[in-house]
Amino acid sequence: KPVLIRGGAMNWPARTAWTRDIFLKKFGNREVVVGGSFTHGTQNGGFETGMKMTLAEAAKASREEYSGTQSTHALDPIYVFDGAEVLERIPELKKDYNDSKGYLSPNQELGEKLRDFFILGGPGSGLVLHRHWQAWNAIVYGRKKWFLFPPNESPPVQFPVMITMQQWLMKVLPVIHRDSRLPQPLAVTQEAGDLLYIPEGWYHATINLQETIGIARQLVPDVERDQLKPSPLWWRLRVQLPVP
Repeated sequence: KPVLIRGGAMNWPARTAWTRDIFLKKFGNREVVVGGSFTHGTQNGGFETGMKMTLAEAAKASREEYSGTQSTHALDPIYVFDGAEVLERIPELKKDYNDSKGYLSPNQELGEKLRDFFILGGPGSGLVLHRHWQAWNAIVYGRKKWFLFPPNESPPVQFPVMITMQQWLMKVLPVIHRDSRLPQPLAVTQEAGDLLYIPEGWYHATINLQETIGIARQLVPDVERDQLKPSPLWWRLRVQLPVP
């Protein structure tokens, strides 16, 4: 099951080194890959290449896109979920967070590797329902809400999800809550300094409640191994929801 470790990242140097102003002053001119809540997600749990902009541009745009009213649910605020540009091209960032190898231990003989992602998004940004191999996610600053479904309870939504996270929250989630026959998500609010472990195969969606910056680490197996390939059933329509 998922495990929320309160304060699991509280002592990371990033907690003081990655404040918004300091971070953007040092690295604001670096390019990152940005996308929306469903343009980032792919069927294989990886991430598509979206447009590029600097960190400063992304941070500014993420604030401007969200007005804080319900009328903005049709928008899809940009979200930085970058696994190469930031952490590989700015290697000094890696010294600011603990590698937490105790949480994820790759099996080298089976070709498993670890991949880190840098995360930055304003309020209202996030990712729609998806799943992948086991991972942990830590918030350096900000606040995030998670919606999780266990592997044996396919969420009542069509995959791949082609609506924004804002639309899912406003239109789909209330329908799920009203119908007790449907699988209900496990809702978790992650605070700054918390670390959340997500087991393999758990469906999850996220929404940033505040401007948020963080790090995620995923176990990336050898995709050639048949036993680790996601089941095609994962992407079939399980329940037809009456979207209001």
